[in-house]
Formats: sequence, structure tokens, C-alpha cells
Amino acid sequence: MNALTPIQNARAIASLRSALAAVMADQKHDHNHDFGFPDELTFQQLYAMWDRNSLAQAGVGRIASTIWRDDPSLHTSEDTHEETPAEKAIREHFEDKRLWSKMADAYQRSLVGDFSLAILRVADGRQWDQPVGRVNGIKGVWDIIPAWESQVEVANWDQDPMSQRYGLPAMYQFNETQIEDGKTRGAVRSLNIHPDRVLVMSSTGDMFGRSVLRAGFNDLLTYAKVIGAGGEGFWKAARSSLSLEVEPEARLADLAAALGVDVSELPEKIDAVVADWAAGYDKSLMLQGIKAQAMGVTLPSNPDQYAAGPRQGFAASLDCPDKVLIGNQTGERASTEDMKLWNATCASRRNREVMPVLRDMVQRFEKWGVLPASGWVVQWSDLTEPTGADKLAGAKTMAEINAASVGLGDTPFSAQEIREQAGFEAETADDTPEGGDIEAV
Repeated sequence: MNALTPIQNARAIASLRSALAAVMADQKHDHNHDFGFPDELTFQQLYAMWDRNSLAQAGVGRIASTIWRDDPSLHTSEDTHEETPAEKAIREHFEDKRLWSKMADAYQRSLVGDFSLAILRVADGRQWDQPVGRVNGIKGVWDIIPAWESQVEVANWDQDPMSQRYGLPAMYQFNETQIEDGKTRGAVRSLNIHPDRVLVMSSTGDMFGRSVLRAGFNDLLTYAKVIGAGGEGFWKAARSSLSLEVEPEARLADLAAALGVDVSELPEKIDAVVADWAAGYDKSLMLQGIKAQAMGVTLPSNPDQYAAGPRQGFAASLDCPDKVLIGNQTGERASTEDMKLWNATCASRRNREVMPVLRDMVQRFEKWGVLPASGWVVQWSDLTEPTGADKLAGAKTMAEINAASVGLGDTPFSAQEIREQAGFEAETADDTPEGGDIEAV
């Protein structure tokens, strides 16, 4: 075999180094492996995080509770009017059956998983695997069943290119069972359900949504590590763990005899003696020829500096201000601007993710005969509307500006404008004091 020339040898070495560098780089930058993050996320992992992690609970809860701060309502038109008998009957039925609460529950489940279902139980006299027939009024809406992602499978897909539901489920399979740790428990009863009877809730409106916990999952794990390590550190410091050092002149046979065991059984006996000592602080520890020293645990002076980073990262993944997510911390509250930003974020989520589902439900109710006529609309409060305190503060500011402008001979705001800013209805001509001008009020 011919020897390599210096140039060939240099090229071979360079090639080998390049290959090794590539391999080492891939290994070095496998952050999921290095930091203990999962490569893929399952519903079970997402559910377990929401179920056991306080930060995940807070994040999901903040979104759901803000969007469902109050219940929506169904009306015959968008115009403001006195509640009609039909609107009252619908409102009372939804309240009695807790239907809005169950819709809110279904939405919260869609935040934990990638999607959830709201199954409509109606009195149409047909099986669940058949299209919905005629329903006799609002009383025919019996119940709404929220279903977790893990309880739902697709029995078959609509593969007809000419169908409106092409690429969507043609039949759902609902596994009616208990969910614990994200897994089904106990006996499972499977029911096929026609799409007519199913409302899908997700970030995309179908079964291909995305859990709100996915983007910040690594931050949640890191936060749990920091909190868990801190708690374990305090625990170990309080327990005063021992370091045992056998002295050179120790006679283990004498120690074994003193403890009443054979030399071969000495390690297990020492473990038992130390465990017995650790179980109660008022007990003495006697080990002949063995020096015992308490192991100190160094704890960080400010653990919050390590927890703040992953907490803020998770808050950012929700587009939620940190102070809104956590609440009151170190005597501080979320600022007005934080709350405005958060309310705007949730208003956007409500319009994109919840309102289309509710409008779809209304259209089905009209088609089935649940609602007495067509043209029903869903009305909901405005999340971005200022609170009563904000309105009064604005009115106060306007009045102060008027007072400061008196010397200039002009007031920027009328009494009517200040009144409306404070949240009161504008006065009519009949409300004007006799002989007085409304501007003078």
C-alpha cells in the first residue's frame, strides 16, 4: 500500500476533523436532550403539566376566566331592546342546564389539549350516529358534554372531494370514560357521533389546533426544576444529612459486635442506625470508629432570580403580562396598561376561537327548530370596555381640565360629554332643569 503524500494526509485529517466536528456539534446542540426536554409532546404530558403545575393552571385559567368573564346571550337582532319572552326562555334554560358553563369547560379543555369537543344532546328521537332531526324548541336541548382530546377519535373521514366537509371527520368516536393523568381509566364505552352533534373547539376551529401550553412547555419544566430543587434544598438542609468517614484506626469487627451483627451485615446496619437517627432529632448517634459530619446545603440567596426567567418566558408564550399571570407579587399589581393589553388579547381570542363556534351552534339551532325563527345573534360584553372605575377616573380628568381652562374663557368638554364618559346615559331635553341650559349643568 502506497504511503499518503503530505497533502493527501493533511486532507484526510481535515476531512476526519470535519466529520467529527459535525457529529460533536449535533450532539452538543441537542438542547432537548441536554436540558431534559421531551422531543415530542403528547396530550398526556400536556394534561399532567396542567394538572400538577401551578403556573400552567394559572395560565390556562387566566385565559378561560377572562374570555368567559360573563355569559353570552342570544337575541333576535343586534339592536338594543327589551328582552322578549323567547329570549327570556332561552336565557333561563341555559342558566338552568348550566349550558354556558359547560361550553366554557369545553373551551378550557381545548386550551390544555390541541382541541376539545362540545357534544350536543338534543331530543330529536334519533341515535347519536345519525344526523339531527327536528327538535321542538329550546327545551329539547338536554345537555352539552365537554370531551377531552384523549376521549375522541375519528371513526372515518369524509373523502369525497365534492363534499363541503371534505377532509373533515365524517363520524367521531367518543370514548365515554374517566380521565386521570391524561389517560382513560376504567371501563370504556365507545359511541359513534355524527358531526351534526359535535362542536369542535381549538385555536384553528378543527382537530388540528395547538395547546397554549406547547410554546412555553420547556419554560414550565425549567420553572418546576427551580422550584423543586429549591424545596429539596431546604428539606435536605433541615434534615441535616450525614457524611460518614471511617477513621484509619477503626476496628470494624468491634463496631459490628457493638451493633450485634456480623461484619458482612455492617453496611446495612449502619444505614438503619443513621435512618433511625434522621427520623427523630432528639436521638443520639453512636458509631464506633466512624466520624459523622452534617452535610451543609448551599441555597441561593435570591431563588426568585432563577424562577423569574422561565416564569416570564411562559407568560410571553401566552402573550400575558407577568403580573397578570401571577397576580399580586411583592406588593405590586398589574398596571392599567397591562390589563388593557391582556383584555385586548383575550378579546381577540374570543372573536377568533369562541364566537365562530357559538354562531355555528346558533345556525344549527335555527335549522333544527330549537330557536323559533331565523336571524338570531350572539351578543357578548366588550372585554376592552373600560371598567366603572376607569370611566369615573376619565370623567374626573375631563372635569379637572375644564376647571383649569376656565381662565382661558373656554372649556374643552361639555357636561354631557363628561356624563357619558362616567358611564351615564346622555340627558334628553326632558331631563334639562327648567329654565336652564344643559351646558350649564
